[in-house]
Amino acid sequence: MQKLISAVVALFVVLGSLPALAQASPPSEAARKAELDAARQAAGAAGVDGPKDVVLIDQATLKLPPGHFFIPQAEGARLLRALGNVVNDASLVGLVVGTAPNDRWMVVIRYIKEGYIKDDDAKNWNADDLLKDLKDGAEEANKDRVARGFPEMQVIGWVQPPGYEAATHRLVWSLLAKHKGEPDDVVKSINYNTYALGRDGYFSLNLLSNSERIAGEGSGP
Repeated sequence: MQKLISAVVALFVVLGSLPALAQASPPSEAARKAELDAARQAAGAAGVDGPKDVVLIDQATLKLPPGHFFIPQAEGARLLRALGNVVNDASLVGLVVGTAPNDRWMVVIRYIKEGYIKDDDAKNWNADDLLKDLKDGAEEANKDRVARGFPEMQVIGWVQPPGYEAATHRLVWSLLAKHKGEPDDVVKSINYNTYALGRDGYFSLNLLSNSERIAGEGSGP
């Protein structure tokens, strides 16, 4: 399992509340590597292999298929932080990663208790406002990334702007990002996000991978 999780790279920022920046200087590369190794080991020990029914808080059950591995909230948050992400512990439910040797993806599962969202509200989700919020969130999260010695991220734009599927009560969108300063032809990070709307809030299923893999025939969730 450690080898599997080591294949998952820091692909993009998980937007959430920023922690206090208490450190005077970024941790050393050796310290970051040691924490990442420890986070991988903790995730591997706490997680479960599919096939398995995984209860997602009190809201849903995940039918985890074979070849997939679920990492619980606490260990998932630690792993995401070790990969350079900002994590909102209040909304994070867990992570799913693939167990095939060439899998290079991660699904971040969050639950946002916002109450019931009407179909009309979901259909009229403002793509420009959402993109601005994502860009602003990435810039705010960059303060934490820099403080911890990680490269800054830049949101480029939509691959697929938000679109609502009324039959399944799902809002779907995806966007590209890269490290600041990288050339335009670099393989980019991709966030493919599905909001599954419910009566009390919604699940966010955020697939983190890269543009080359999504465009190709590699395995995925």
